[in-house]
Amino acid sequence: MDTGLTTISEAAIEKHRATAQSFITRIVVLEDPSRESGTALAGTNRRFVSTVSVGSVRRTREVELTKTVAAIHPDDQLMTIPQHTLLYRSRRGLAIALAISDVFAEGSDLESLQAKNARAPLEGDEAATFKR
Repeated sequence: MDTGLTTISEAAIEKHRATAQSFITRIVVLEDPSRESGTALAGTNRRFVSTVSVGSVRRTREVELTKTVAAIHPDDQLMTIPQHTLLYRSRRGLAIALAISDVFAEGSDLESLQAKNARAPLEGDEAATFKR
């Protein structure tokens, strides 16, 4: 893949606007349950480790950026210019990131790999190459 400059058209960015809007409206984040506890036991410099296995339990958290930003001034139904700018730039940045991922997918044969994997699980050399 050529690592030189790449042009991304506005049409390619616009194609991802609806997805980016859904990201700032509401997204569900899976939290990593394997992180150790941040609660220190008093005076021991040790962390509390649960004896109950929670490895199979997945915790999720809903993030609603639009509501969070609007809650900064709860007494006003309209957002301020900086609040609106934050949401607009977040959405624009997400749309650009998604457009860049499309360019990368096209340049690295990821698209064809996804199509093959959708038809049947990868086998042989392809499976070994992309398992890393």
